[in-house]
Amino acid sequence: MKIPFFLYCTFLIYLFCQAQEDVIFDIFDFEKQILEYQPKQKQGVADKDFHYGVLIIQETKKSVQYNIENFNVSDYFNILSAFLSIGEKKKILK
Repeated sequence: MKIPFFLYCTFLIYLFCQAQEDVIFDIFDFEKQILEYQPKQKQGVADKDFHYGVLIIQETKKSVQYNIENFNVSDYFNILSAFLSIGEKKKILK
């Protein structure tokens, strides 16, 4: 019950973010897509910010041991933080 609520909250938060237009995340398959996600640096995003966001994503993948069932609330907020750092847009969520 907690996970769907936090997924929904994370989804709403992402609506205020910025996204890679060629990557669309589906809320029902979000964890799997995150584990497969390879961010691309966008024009206008500083190298420092991009690399920090990539680091957060990599560390999140490691912390869940590349298993979709190991995601917890803090992982969703880490992903949100990473998306903000790498300049993702709100269009990434379906």
